[in-house]
Amino acid sequence: MSEMIHYDDPTAATQKTIDVWVSKDGQAFYTEDAARYHSCTHRPCSDCSAPAEKMYTRCRDCREKMAVEKYAAREFQTWKGQPLYSEVTEAYYFHEDSVRDAADELGIAVTKMRLLICEELIAGEIDPNEFYVDELPDEMTFEDVASDKLIKAFDDLNAAIREAGQILSWVPGKRRTCIQEPSNG
Repeated sequence: MSEMIHYDDPTAATQKTIDVWVSKDGQAFYTEDAARYHSCTHRPCSDCSAPAEKMYTRCRDCREKMAVEKYAAREFQTWKGQPLYSEVTEAYYFHEDSVRDAADELGIAVTKMRLLICEELIAGEIDPNEFYVDELPDEMTFEDVASDKLIKAFDDLNAAIREAGQILSWVPGKRRTCIQEPSNG
């Protein structure tokens, strides 16, 4: 049995003096770094030491430079009318004119839009084991409990989904592209 210690026993608690750092709003922290981070709005950029918003390690200019370099390093693919995504506007475009309009609104060249060819998200097959995961008995599969008729219905549904190849939406792809600037001539 463990030793009994009463509430008023001197060994139940001892007083110690500790140093704490207090943030601008009065919250106490054990480390100076934590208190300073809590109160600050900016800190030095890890690349150039310019002020960077505290949630970032790099300033806006260095983040932009890094994004441009990362974009330039992507594989290039010629644009053939597919939907596009702009890293600059964080928007999708389904027509060349809308890309040009966005570039005009921003006052930048179309070539500065950092366009990516979108990849289609196609309707996927439905796995009844995943669909009914919460309803299935422990350690049993859909096939263990379902009738042959229901199993066949899922097989037929999945065949129809595969055959349809239905595009549900688009996501930014891995390949960069550009649309031609209008010629002045």
